[in-house]
Formats: sequence, structure tokens, C-alpha cells
Amino acid sequence: MIENSSFESGHSIRKLAVSCNMDSFGHSIGQSPLPGDPFWHQVLDRILNIADKHCVPITFFVIGSDLQDVGIAKRVKELNQLGHEIANHSFSHPQNFGLLDSATIRNEIALAHNLIAQCTGMEPVSFLSPGWNVNPYQGSILKSLGYSSDSSYFPHFILQLALIKMIQKKVIDRLQGRKTIQYSYREILSRQDYLLPLLGVEKWLKLKGLQKEVPLLPMENGNKIFPPPYWFTLEYFSKHLAQSSFRNFCKTGQKYLVIHPADFSDISDVKSIRSYKTNSLGRMDIGYKKYLKLFEERLLNLKLHGAQFTRMRDLND
Repeated sequence: MIENSSFESGHSIRKLAVSCNMDSFGHSIGQSPLPGDPFWHQVLDRILNIADKHCVPITFFVIGSDLQDVGIAKRVKELNQLGHEIANHSFSHPQNFGLLDSATIRNEIALAHNLIAQCTGMEPVSFLSPGWNVNPYQGSILKSLGYSSDSSYFPHFILQLALIKMIQKKVIDRLQGRKTIQYSYREILSRQDYLLPLLGVEKWLKLKGLQKEVPLLPMENGNKIFPPPYWFTLEYFSKHLAQSSFRNFCKTGQKYLVIHPADFSDISDVKSIRSYKTNSLGRMDIGYKKYLKLFEERLLNLKLHGAQFTRMRDLND
């Protein structure tokens, strides 16, 4: 059943985007690009079936190294031809992105930028850092490449809880004798943006001596501590928290809905991959079908209450 939520009174048409952080399965097991990656094939088809059915364009933030696979590059070209946006999610998705030096950051952004441009014939203009891990050099680099939006900022404590969840999974994997996720504890914890939830984006930039080089699209929720910004993966962790977050999403200025391919996948998708047990991404142990249906209901709910879906690159128009 579609939840009876509505936009705050006074809102008419509201532009919203769907941001798909296309973290591939190959990346999650340290094998990007992975030929036949299920996230880029059967899982992507599930997302597209709903998007096409309801005429919702999606912005896909792509890991550049995945485009080195011919099959994945073909799918990305198809997405672009269908009118979806192909955006930059770095070349190798380093979890310690925030601590990398200027030359490395430029290489990460530029390599992915060039691969996307070669694949689609269009230069990307939207960027999202790996794990919303902000690097002080990225703004000036994005500006030099002509980017018009950066959605890397996540000024809420829920992100820190997600990092704790990653560490917890790493510990459990080791206790169970399974190969753990490829990130080290240091990489998971190595961030420069822990003060973002306390300061907000403007004050944090000032503290770091930085300026807005390109328009920012932070994950904000009306400056509230509770509930957190709506992020579809929350549906797997707490039904009540996710419902509260979605109601707030309908009432406040959050401009986009974030999804991941792992939200709509389960172990059956990866059983043919020899190394799938190295990282089931936690929520993949749960059946995806009810969450796929819920995603469709969320989109319908938003459309019924005035949402006009667009691409991330158009939100600042």
C-alpha cells in the first residue's frame, strides 16, 4: 500500500532526482571490472523496468574501472541513449578518498570522466565521491573539468552509523572464517568530514578554508537531527526509521532519493560467481522482491504528490 504522505503545504511541483550509486558487485569483491556482473545486468534490468514504467529518469554514478568491461560499457551506452544520466563516481572507488593527495584525486576523477565520455559521447557533469567521503581537492578539480553538481556531502550522523555497520560486518566475517570486505579498518575510518553533521556544509567548508567550486547537492533533511535524510537502504535496517525518514523527505527540501543496486539483489543473483561468499553486502541475504515493490510505491507516492522527476544535473537549473 502506498503510504499516505504528502509534501508540505504550499509546495506545488517539486523537482526530484533518483541517484543510483552504481557500486558494482565486482567492486564489492575486489574484481572490478567483473564480466557478466549481475548488478550491471539482471539487477539493472529490475531498476529500469520500474523507471521505464513510470517515466522516471535516473542518474547512475558509475565506477570508471567497470567501463573497462565491454559488456558493462555497452549497458552504460544504452542507459545514456535511453535518457538517463551517466555520472562520475571515481575510477576505483577508494574508501579512503578523503585522505588522498591532489594528484591521486585528479587521476581518480579524470580517468572516470574520460571513460564515461568515450563510452557515451558526453562528458559527465555530476560527481559523487566514494562513500560520501569528501576530499578537500575535489572541488577545484571538478570545476576545472566543467562539473555542475557535487553530491558528495552527507552532513548527518546516520553516515557514521553506516560506517560502524561496515566495521561490524568485517568483524563478523572474520569470526565466521569468511574472507572479509576488501577495505581495511583504517580505510573505513579515514575521513576528514566527521565534523560535517555538527557544523553543516557552509561552516565545515569555512573551517577547512575551502570555497564552493561547483554547486553542491548535499544529503540534507531540513537541518533535523531526527529523522535522517531518506536513503533507500534504510529500509533494510529499520522499517520505522525509514518510514519516518520518508515522511520527512516528503515535507522538506531533500532533492533526491538514493538507491544502490544491492538494494534490489540477493544471493541468487551471484551464486554462479565463485567468490560471492567473500562479501554478500549484508542485505543481500534478504529477499529483494518486497523492496523492489516498495521502491516503486515510493516513486508513485512522490509522483502523486507533485514530484517531477529529473536528472541530478538538472536540479540546479
